[in-house]
Amino acid sequence: IKTVHGEEYEKRAILQQINSIDTVLNPNRGAVYDRNKLHLAVSKTVYNVIFDPIVLFQHNETVQKNTIDLLGRYFGVDTEELKKDIMPDASKERPVTYSHYKIIAKQIDKEVVDAFSQEAEKNQLRYEGVFFETDTKRTYPYNSLASHVIGFIRNDPWGLERQFDSVLTGKPGRLFITYDESG
Repeated sequence: IKTVHGEEYEKRAILQQINSIDTVLNPNRGAVYDRNKLHLAVSKTVYNVIFDPIVLFQHNETVQKNTIDLLGRYFGVDTEELKKDIMPDASKERPVTYSHYKIIAKQIDKEVVDAFSQEAEKNQLRYEGVFFETDTKRTYPYNSLASHVIGFIRNDPWGLERQFDSVLTGKPGRLFITYDESG
């Protein structure tokens, strides 16, 4: 077989051993400053907490309890609802909420996400079925001060936010990582 289709099989084998990640990186919206370089409008990176009931369902009760307790403590989610999500369905082979993607908290600050991970690591608490998606949150440090000039970016931008939209929006980037089984 190797002599007839050797090169083809070798390429296939290499491709099967290489994994890759290809992700679009959304840019944060640019900041708006006053003439003294004080921030009037700033975007910061925040996180959405994603729950994967299918993955957590596959782990033992200790891991399930640790995960759900941590999620409740750090993100204020209803732990009873999460417990229901991972209850076995009628077949007992899969969870009631048969999904790999359920947003359970939005726009969580990095400090809270870091505290969640640090507590789990410090106390050697294994958690599964949780991941974090990056998102952006626009903040106005002086609240409504000069808001009629700065504007907002909700559904229809206006004010400076609209006038300089093409400059403030930024351009998406790309993260591409290729790795083999050794990392």
